[in-house]
Amino acid sequence: MRRPGRKRFQAHPHPKPSPKPRRGGRPARGGEAPRKGAPSGHSGGHGAAVEGRLENHGTFGFVVLDPGRGEDVYVKGPTLRLAGTGDRVSVRLSRGGGRREGEIVAVLSRSRSTVVGVLRHAGAGWALAPREGEPLAVERFMNGTAPVEGSVAVARVTRWPTETAP
Repeated sequence: MRRPGRKRFQAHPHPKPSPKPRRGGRPARGGEAPRKGAPSGHSGGHGAAVEGRLENHGTFGFVVLDPGRGEDVYVKGPTLRLAGTGDRVSVRLSRGGGRREGEIVAVLSRSRSTVVGVLRHAGAGWALAPREGEPLAVERFMNGTAPVEGSVAVARVTRWPTETAP
């Protein structure tokens, strides 16, 4: 006997189709179809270099490759502070746990020459902390400008960071 107000379980009238298999017969990870133009599996050997546009998220980033060049490359570590979001970079691939990983070996072109961020005291000096990426050391201010902690500022970059110097 059924309880009043309860409906019987019915299968969905339009079941979700299974994902298309990738080359090699394996389904795409997470049930998603692979990106158009992306080869299946790991492309590019260990130590190979690729070029793309960086999306810097602070402590990690992704190098987005040109269409048809394969999957994006995950980057982290000290080489990430060499470039900012939108910069075109060269990345040396390394073997990651199931995803393409690498490290930035060169900045090929810069996407901007100014950075917007919040001014912060940094030891005896000042730093500009952008929303994404590493804080930049501020070497000098325009004549007549007094820095104020927590204020939003625009800095013109005259010297880019290296792995060892901000």
